[in-house]
Amino acid sequence: MNRRILLVVSAIVLLTGVCLAQMRGGSAGGGMSGSTSGAGMGQGSMGGMHGSSGMGSMDQSGTTMTPAQRRQVLHTTTTQDQKYQASTRAMGKVQGDLSRMQSRMNANSTSSGNSSSAASGNSQPQGSDPGNDLSSDLQDLEQSNDDLSSSLNSDQQAVVAGKLKDLEKKTKEMQSLAQQLKSEMGNPESNPKIVREHLKKLDKLSKEVAKQQREVASALGISA
Repeated sequence: MNRRILLVVSAIVLLTGVCLAQMRGGSAGGGMSGSTSGAGMGQGSMGGMHGSSGMGSMDQSGTTMTPAQRRQVLHTTTTQDQKYQASTRAMGKVQGDLSRMQSRMNANSTSSGNSSSAASGNSQPQGSDPGNDLSSDLQDLEQSNDDLSSSLNSDQQAVVAGKLKDLEKKTKEMQSLAQQLKSEMGNPESNPKIVREHLKKLDKLSKEVAKQQREVASALGISA
């Protein structure tokens, strides 16, 4: 009898130990599962943040706007289109004057080259003197650029302020050099090499001014 009771008690103790072990194992497994789940959720959250960060970066970098979009955003008007066209026409006249001055120099260089030939070339009527035309057309260019600049609102000015300043600076350089060149071409004793260098510099400046005009128009979405 005592032996049977002892066996029963031993069996109960053994079963209790097994149950306790299983409960501990299940709790540990659940904890690991929860931890793993939590880690997974953490990774998912980080992925979402990265994705959000990527989208933010794309928004900040943006995409290049088309001329039509820039025009709409900056409220560019047809009046400003017309003022830009006036400035490009003035630039075209300036470049035409420079071309005629170059042709005149080439013609003088192929002549006899004596002072009487140079004098006869410089004694042409003022109206046909490309130097006079250049001075007048440069004034028109400066005025047309000023008209375009004054037509811009504050937002537009902010976009092209640097370009307008450079445009004004180069136009004034052209005016100063054109006056010097006109004086040199009217003097038979001028060094032809220096005159050609000044004419070449003027031509280079005219191309830079024309480029700045185009860049201003592009930035504002102005229709040529």
